[in-house]
Amino acid sequence: MPAFIGVKIFLVDKFYSHLPGERLGPFATEMNTVLMQDPEVNQQFLSRIPLGRWGRVEEIGGLALYLCSEQAGFITGTDIVIDGGWTAQ
Repeated sequence: MPAFIGVKIFLVDKFYSHLPGERLGPFATEMNTVLMQDPEVNQQFLSRIPLGRWGRVEEIGGLALYLCSEQAGFITGTDIVIDGGWTAQ
């Protein structure tokens, strides 16, 4: 259960206490639809993602499930980045 609490606190801190979209990253969400629908802007954006594609929200869900499981019971105080290599540039 502590991992779930940590994920919840992280999500509230990162997603709701800043400007919308500031930390959501390169995911194919409704918020990024305008970027994805403009071919030129979309290509510029994708060229900055090392994996060359938008992330899927399901890719976040898998990590969230893992962190809420017993197998993640000893994980504390770390950031796990799911961004297709965006921050590694």
